[in-house]
Amino acid sequence: MERQAVIPPFQVLQQFIADGHASMGSGLIGRGDRRFGPVTFGTVSFFPEAGPPPADPIYDLASLTKVVATTTAVLILLERGVVRLDARLGSFWPGIPDDKQNITIRQLLTHTAGLAPWLPVYTAVDHRSEAVRWILEQPLKAKPGAEVAYSCMGFIVLGMLVEHLTDVGFDIFAEEYIFEPLRMHETTYNPEPTALARIPFTEWCPRRNAFLRGIVHDENAQRMAGVSGNAGLFSTVADLARFCRCLLERGQGPGGPLLSSLTVELLFCNHTPGFREARSLGWLAKDNTASSGGDLLSGKAIGHTGFTGTSIWIDPALDAFFILLTNRVHPNRQNPEIIQMRPRFHNAAAAFLAKGVD
Repeated sequence: MERQAVIPPFQVLQQFIADGHASMGSGLIGRGDRRFGPVTFGTVSFFPEAGPPPADPIYDLASLTKVVATTTAVLILLERGVVRLDARLGSFWPGIPDDKQNITIRQLLTHTAGLAPWLPVYTAVDHRSEAVRWILEQPLKAKPGAEVAYSCMGFIVLGMLVEHLTDVGFDIFAEEYIFEPLRMHETTYNPEPTALARIPFTEWCPRRNAFLRGIVHDENAQRMAGVSGNAGLFSTVADLARFCRCLLERGQGPGGPLLSSLTVELLFCNHTPGFREARSLGWLAKDNTASSGGDLLSGKAIGHTGFTGTSIWIDPALDAFFILLTNRVHPNRQNPEIIQMRPRFHNAAAAFLAKGVD
């Protein structure tokens, strides 16, 4: 990929790093066959001994896992006739509590299942195999289908459902059916120790008495042995660009179709009309409310963020995608500045593309 001078959107990222809101950040903007970036600013940590940034950093994607891996995996199973969007959890796990029996896959994907936003799975179960049963034993926060309420718990359930239906580990399924076909060779759960030098540090973990590096930041994903539907993926801007381009190409990847155009069309729709938040399947749909995608992306855009300081937005009307990866939880998570920076980055990026500047 060609490298460019520091353009306005990357100046926003550069200032964010210079102000100490993360030790490292990388960005990439793509439109058609053009790429602006990748660029990287900062170092892998705030430690005095931190050296120059690696050429192709590998970031903890946090909740981008929900859309890159989990949503895509469920859609692959839909295309294979294994599931339907309105299939009920009770048809897969008959013994679950009665009030969870009729929760559908569509409701889990659109965050309308009524499950708790977050629960301390990591202190409640001893093994990942116990997670779904425990989650579904907890009280609902809302009647299924009644409201949009973002839930990491729903995506832990979805990841384990993929394992249940395929009888293979979720990481193995994602590698074989998503990452390998898209040639996303740097995208993985539980990175190998040889990759550590390329991975920015995240937060101090009191249970390990160390700063995390190459271990997923999310505590519940840690309990899931690093392989979960809600978090756990590590990747690079270059790999994520291949994924974004595939969706803009209506499911066509470098090795052939990953998804059909009919399925991809489902992603660029609002599946929660009339609710307080516009949701696609897995993704956040762009609307006129405050959005990490800023003010200038089209109403067809979809996006997602990750707690560690990551985000992706894809806009088919612009034929463009925007990738922003940081380690804003280093040295700790008490750092909300990313919330203001993301929309400013996307406004600058959309305006830059609209002006046709080379």
